[in-house]
Amino acid sequence: MSGLRLDRCQPTIAGGPALPALTLDVAQGEVVALLGPSGVGKTSLLRGIAGLVPGTGRVMVCGEDRSAWPPERRGIVYLHQSPRLFTHLNVLGNVMFPRQLRGDRAPVAARRARELLELAQVADLAHRGVTSLSGGERQRVALARALAADPAVLLLDEPFVALDPSLRAEVRDRFRAVLATAGPATILVTHDFDEAAALAQRLAILLPGGVAQVDHARAIFERPATIGVATFLEWPNRWTAQDAAVFCGPIPATAALTAAPATALVISSDPGGAGTLQELRPTRDRLLARIECQGAEAWGIIRDAPPPVGGPISVTVQAAQVSHFQADGHRCGPG
Repeated sequence: MSGLRLDRCQPTIAGGPALPALTLDVAQGEVVALLGPSGVGKTSLLRGIAGLVPGTGRVMVCGEDRSAWPPERRGIVYLHQSPRLFTHLNVLGNVMFPRQLRGDRAPVAARRARELLELAQVADLAHRGVTSLSGGERQRVALARALAADPAVLLLDEPFVALDPSLRAEVRDRFRAVLATAGPATILVTHDFDEAAALAQRLAILLPGGVAQVDHARAIFERPATIGVATFLEWPNRWTAQDAAVFCGPIPATAALTAAPATALVISSDPGGAGTLQELRPTRDRLLARIECQGAEAWGIIRDAPPPVGGPISVTVQAAQVSHFQADGHRCGPG
């Protein structure tokens, strides 16, 4: 069942970027992560879906066109990057508020609010003032308050961006558990690939020309649909057909461009190797190497002891991780 359907939805913001029309289905209980470069209009799109800015196209909620409805009647809750909790209310009062706004008597609203606080694992904070909460606590209270409105659709705009990395995984895991139980159709805007893969059933890659690919995380990470998606994924190897042949051997006749992540190339020291190590670059979880071979450059990973910079190396290419693209930027062949 479709909780949310966007049919050529296109917010119009005076002085803002020209946004592409977007068509997307999000099932009830599904999380779709929306990723794209800065300035492409992800936040503006969420605001358009919520009815906070004008736009064209249709916003269908539970099969009903609510494009012309005011924001408060759409059944959509938009959770901002920085939770805007009511400072004059304690935690319990904040989560009770949406229920009381709908007409629930205080005991009924309090019971539901405590259930949601328990679900978010912050029930022990019920009588705390919101100004005393940590960033992670505020995020979880804000999520509980958002779900207290029983939204059909939940829009999350980079909800963890202000959190320390050490806290982000903990809060993310709690969000995942809560969303799996609550069941709204959810769009998550994030710039973090790991976050998107952990929380979402599908990813949608929004580029300046529109949505370039919608698929499961693994499919996108392994088989980008366009060279634009591969570029957004920060694949460092993007070669012309001539340079690709140096590393990959024969390539499809229709291929104008070839791309590969650094993990596709395994580099090792080899006195008889045809390549030369140009640079070593440590990262958090691997050692990257920039190499040159027959005038072509590439990035790969070092799995053994690193060879000296300037020394000869050999390269092993994992063909399954390499993608070929036509001149129009689309992937060669089926899929």
